[in-house]
Amino acid sequence: MKIRKYPDGVYGIGKFYTFLLDVLVGTVGALWVKRLAIPKNFPRGNFIVASNHQSYLDFALLLFAFRGEFAVFFINQRSYFSPWFNFALKRLGQIPTVKGQGIRLAIKALEGGDNVFIFPEGGLGDGGKLREFKSGVAVLAENFPDIPVFPVGIAGSSKIWGANQKYPRIFLGRKVGIKIGEPFYFRDFCKKDLFLRELENKLVKLL
Repeated sequence: MKIRKYPDGVYGIGKFYTFLLDVLVGTVGALWVKRLAIPKNFPRGNFIVASNHQSYLDFALLLFAFRGEFAVFFINQRSYFSPWFNFALKRLGQIPTVKGQGIRLAIKALEGGDNVFIFPEGGLGDGGKLREFKSGVAVLAENFPDIPVFPVGIAGSSKIWGANQKYPRIFLGRKVGIKIGEPFYFRDFCKKDLFLRELENKLVKLL
């Protein structure tokens, strides 16, 4: 069994929250994940995950797909600074999407050997076509051209808890498919726009 590596500063209560999160993630997977496709070989070391975003469940679904890995997510400011979540998110080493601060913290996380998870669309979509990508994932990859970037396609999660639903449809059944694509590297591209175009092409094929 893989021993989880925690980022610097995640001790005590942060690990307790991680335990509770693991229970939640296992439940989400058991209730709603129909299929999970993963590459045969994962590169050694840390990585970046770039996924489409169509449901409030996507955070838990990515944690389910990458079980055993500590994930550092970009969290929108409204959720990060909410009195309901801020205490836990800070102690779990998560990153707020504050201009100028988020990328800096993500770079620091990658330098420390942690894994950074990001939704390139920059927000929750409607389950249809991908929205225009933000540049953040390309900036990160450019700073770490030899770190693998995993494209991940999540399909069906919007049916369970999409943008226009107040609560999840608990008894809908296993409708979600998750496909982790083969990793690629910024070193194979000379410009951020080319990297983003390739990432979008890969995500479209995974959906």
